[in-house]
Amino acid sequence: MKKLFVILDNGHGNNTAGKRSPKLDDGRQLFEYKWCREVVDGISRKLQEKGIIHNVLVPEIYDVPLSTRVQRANKLYYEYKSKGYEVIFISVHINASGLGNKWMNANYWSVWTSKGQTKGDKLAGSIYEGARKVFEPLELRFAKDLSDGDVDMESNFYVLKNTIMPACLTENFFMDNLEGCKFLLSEQGKKSCVDAHILGILDYQEKINK
Repeated sequence: MKKLFVILDNGHGNNTAGKRSPKLDDGRQLFEYKWCREVVDGISRKLQEKGIIHNVLVPEIYDVPLSTRVQRANKLYYEYKSKGYEVIFISVHINASGLGNKWMNANYWSVWTSKGQTKGDKLAGSIYEGARKVFEPLELRFAKDLSDGDVDMESNFYVLKNTIMPACLTENFFMDNLEGCKFLLSEQGKKSCVDAHILGILDYQEKINK
């Protein structure tokens, strides 16, 4: 059985400009750096329970440059690949369609790889499948791009283009959508996002061992 090593990248930091929701009527506000760290910590705990070796790439609370994140990830790739592990990279984010000062209409879940056919396509497909199992019963929306035969959206995000292992990035709904923000701040919302990633990782593990 192939062993899996998962690198978890939590988006942004407490010093990143913007990256926050408008304030709710009760005064609450969603900060992307805080939410991503809570969800990545939840994924980490679940992976530990399942005996899947992994690394939280950015334990710092402040933002770590993208080049540093890539250097850390690629160093881990060489270390664990030499030990016989299949190494994958997942970056966790929340989307926004505005500047964070007013509520917007867009709200959907998506998974991204770099452009073209990449090693991350299979991983993104598995993460999408995990998200579908969790979010479809909740009647939440997805975005997908089937133009090249797979579901992932594509963009040359730095951490996807420059890491050397299968890599994907999740955008977990929209922080500047009122209902999306309330969902993401709720315990159910956080748990659902953790579960979506875990189911996706397990699906990928199953596929590479067929």
